[in-house]
Amino acid sequence: MNNVPIALFTYKRPNHLLETLHGLQINQVTMIYVFSDGARAPEDEPDIDRVRKNINSIDWAEIYVVEREENWGLGKSIRAGVSEVLQKHDQVIVVEDDIVLRPGAYQYAVEALDRYKDNPKVMSITMWSDPSLVPFAAKNGFFSKRFVCWGWGTYAHQWQKFTKSPLELYSECERRGLNVLKWGKDLKHQAEVAEERNLWYVGFALTHFLEDGISYLPSETLTVNIGFDGTGENCGLVQINEQIIDKPVNIPIKWPKPRIRWGVANGFAEYFGRRKKVSKRLRSFLIRHLRKVKILRKMWHTIRSRQD
Repeated sequence: MNNVPIALFTYKRPNHLLETLHGLQINQVTMIYVFSDGARAPEDEPDIDRVRKNINSIDWAEIYVVEREENWGLGKSIRAGVSEVLQKHDQVIVVEDDIVLRPGAYQYAVEALDRYKDNPKVMSITMWSDPSLVPFAAKNGFFSKRFVCWGWGTYAHQWQKFTKSPLELYSECERRGLNVLKWGKDLKHQAEVAEERNLWYVGFALTHFLEDGISYLPSETLTVNIGFDGTGENCGLVQINEQIIDKPVNIPIKWPKPRIRWGVANGFAEYFGRRKKVSKRLRSFLIRHLRKVKILRKMWHTIRSRQD
C-alpha cells in the first residue's frame, strides 16, 4: 500500500478530534500533517490547548504539526495546508476534525487514488456517500462531476488547477455556459458568500466543472461526519448515523470506468437542494445564537472581573 499522508485540520473541538484520531489509528495511518488553527477569541484558547494536547500525544504515527498563532479560518487553512502537503507528496487524503473513517476506509481511499492516478479526468476521490446518490447496480462506486469534502483525496497536479476565487470560478462557469446548478443550486450561493464566510470547498468543486473533471465516490460511505451536532462552522444540525462507524468497508475487486452514469446529477441536485424541516432549522438557529450569547456573557464577566 502507498503511504499517502493524511492532512488533518483542527480548531477547537477536542472531543470530536479524539473520535477522528481513533478512526485514523484503527486504519493504521502512519503519516499525518496536522494544521491547528489559532483562537478566534480568548475563550476559545482552553479548547485549542486541549486539541493540541491530543495531537501531541499521538505515538502511533509520524506527525508534523503546524500550530497557527492567529485564526486563519477553515477556507484559508485548508487551501494553504493542502498546498503545503502537496509540495512534498504527489497525493493527499484530507479530513477535518469531525470526520471519522470507518475500518478499511484509508486503504480503500489509497487504492482508489492509485487506480485513477493516470487518468487526467479524475481530479479527486470522495470518501463520503449517501444511498440516495448511488446509481442502480453501482456496487463498486461511481463518478460525479460534483466533488464532496467530507473526507477526500486528490493529486498535486489536480490541486494546482485551483487558483482563482470561488466567485471568479462561478462567473467563468456561467461565461462558458456550464450548467453547474443541475448538480445542486446551492453551488451559486456558496460561491457568492465564499469570501465573506471563508469557504474553500465550492472553489475546488467548480474547478472540477471548468476542467471537465470528475470525482470517484464509493457506493457506501467510508466516513461519518459527526459535526452535524451544531458544533461545526459550516454545518447545520442533522441526525448522525453513528451505527456504521465501526463497520468495516469492502474494497472493490473491480473498479468502475471513469464515466458519469445517467441520473447521477439529479441525485446530487435533489440531495443538496433539500431544505431542513422548520423545526430543525429553528433548533440549529437557536444553538448558534445561544452559543454567541454564552461567549458574550463570558467576555462581560472577564471585563467586570478586571475592573474589580
